[in-house]
Parts: sequence; structure tokens; C-alpha cells
Amino acid sequence: MATVGIPHLPILFDSTGLMSGAGTAPSRSSTYSLCNNPTDVAYGSGLPLRDEMLFTCRGDRKFVVVGPDGVVQRTLADNRVGDPVAGMITSTRSACVLTVADYQEQRLLNYQDGPLKPWGDEIFSNQPEPGGFVFLGVLELGGPAVAVSAAQVP
Repeated sequence: MATVGIPHLPILFDSTGLMSGAGTAPSRSSTYSLCNNPTDVAYGSGLPLRDEMLFTCRGDRKFVVVGPDGVVQRTLADNRVGDPVAGMITSTRSACVLTVADYQEQRLLNYQDGPLKPWGDEIFSNQPEPGGFVFLGVLELGGPAVAVSAAQVP
């Protein structure tokens, strides 16, 4: 299943025919209300996030992570975020990090999403805030943030 956002109305598609190689076209399976004014949809990169999608909800000032079945997995609503326009969850060798673009405040914010688990062993875990995220820090920019992209580069 894959989720696609249309203002106020995510649509759940059954795309298993594409993933299995059967070649059948995706078909709509359901719709539901997720948030106000979604401005960005990002997909998880790397395990364990590859089947999740992150919706940036500018009208509600929150971020919603949706699983492959269309069910909300976790939500981040933090008063440090003034005007969210985009977000991205990345998975590095040991940590999953949510990076948030804040247009009005002209900055990027980072949140840890789960414990650090290099090589499968949990070595460090901050006390999660509501929603399971932990605030890590801010990068002030010289202008409005409009998008975010991340990569693990040695």
C-alpha cells in the first residue's frame, strides 16, 4: 500500500501488483482526513523507515508519520516549530533523524526518532517526548527554509 496526499484528503492505494511484478495498476482502497494544509510528503529512506511516509501539516503545525497500511504511526507537534513547510526522516547507521524546515523562523530543526542502535544493539536512548521524538537542535539559516533533503556522506 502507498499513501498519497491531496489537500486534506490522503488516499490509500493498493500498489501490491507493482511491487510483486504482476504489472497490475494501483487501485484506490480508501480516503481519510489527516490534517490541515499538507505542504510536503516525504518517504522514509533506509530501514526501518522505507515503508513510511511523512506528511508536513502546515495548517496544524505538526508532522504525521503514516505506515504502509495508511495508519498514523506517530505525530510530532512542537511549539519550537513556527511554520513547517517540509520534513524528511533519514536513517543513518545508528539513528533515525527527522529534519524539519521552518519557513517563518528561517531555520532547520532536528529530532531523534527512536533509540541509537548501531549493529542492532541499543547503546543510547534519550527520553522521548510525546510522539516518540527527541529534540536535538537547531540550525539558523540566512533566509526562509522551503525544502529539506539529507544524505549520509562519509
